[in-house]
Amino acid sequence: MRPLSILFILAISGLAWPEPEPSPENQPSEPELIFRGFAASSYNLDFPKPANSRNLVRGYALDDRKLKLDGLNLDFEYGLSGDDQLGFRLDTVLGGSYPRIDSAAGLFRDPYTGYSNTDFDIRQAFVRYSIDPNLSIDAGKFATHVGYEIMPGVDGKNPHGTPAYGYSFNPYTHTGVRLNYNLNDEVSLLGMVVLGADNFRDTNRSVSFGGQINWHPTADFSVAFNVLDGPEQAYNDYNRRRYYDLVANYKVIPEVNLGLHAFTSTEEGLAPLGGTAWVNGFSLYVQTQLTEQFWLNLRQEFYNDPFGIRSGNSARIRAFTLTPEYRITPDWAVRVDIRFDKASAPIFDGRDYQQALFFQQTLKF
Repeated sequence: MRPLSILFILAISGLAWPEPEPSPENQPSEPELIFRGFAASSYNLDFPKPANSRNLVRGYALDDRKLKLDGLNLDFEYGLSGDDQLGFRLDTVLGGSYPRIDSAAGLFRDPYTGYSNTDFDIRQAFVRYSIDPNLSIDAGKFATHVGYEIMPGVDGKNPHGTPAYGYSFNPYTHTGVRLNYNLNDEVSLLGMVVLGADNFRDTNRSVSFGGQINWHPTADFSVAFNVLDGPEQAYNDYNRRRYYDLVANYKVIPEVNLGLHAFTSTEEGLAPLGGTAWVNGFSLYVQTQLTEQFWLNLRQEFYNDPFGIRSGNSARIRAFTLTPEYRITPDWAVRVDIRFDKASAPIFDGRDYQQALFFQQTLKF
């Protein structure tokens, strides 16, 4: 009998050839424990020099003429992506700048007074169940989804060493449950139920809700709309804080990236006579790579807090920051922020203006 006849008989009789054993490269790999690290140190010079050597509205750059370890960030991850898989993330930081500012109330910060003098923080600690590569659920403490700038660390550093006002006075972390879903190749969605903004221990009996729609049609362009809504005041379950922002990135050419962050927030009960107070602002970013190792970044920001509910001062603030950065290696960089701030009120140690030179080196490993 001819070979072709044999194949035909096997096919119509329902028999099948044995499947070849999968090659090692085609077999699903087991998740591994991943360790990452990041370190940053800085020295800040304010002009004129603050009387108490502290600038209380500058976020991480609040100490004047002091050499500091801003943060040593150590991160452990296991099984954060996959199909029907359980994983976790533990993100810790030690230092004189980052933990003092972005630690959550109820963990290393007093939930009622807001006071914190710790040099250590657990930034993120959550478990993740990946239902499939496009859908996952997180439970625990995790970084916020709002804003353009992020907590500096293993996830990356911001274009500038000194943070924008729209970063310093907005949320850093949340504690609760978060759902992540990739709708398709261009749209991803996020929804969460949390204790609030920067709360590890709740100070009332209500929860907050958050969400994000992220549209990224190409690798060079993305725009995200974020929302956060819920009562945030201690012992108060009724007065709501509503926060909305828009974050956009556009890589014009490989060497030039443009960024935008615009936000508005309202809070009931904090205006005179118990009315609704509000705060808003926007920042524009330009990041340029001039040579293989030299970068030049610019940021122009406008921040408006007429009731003083975030910064503690009723003022409109404009700030311009120019940051040249030299990357000694892809993972080791030195930079200096040349910063100019101008306010509508004397919020800078009795003056309405402030200049600064902020020197910083960063290393990821």
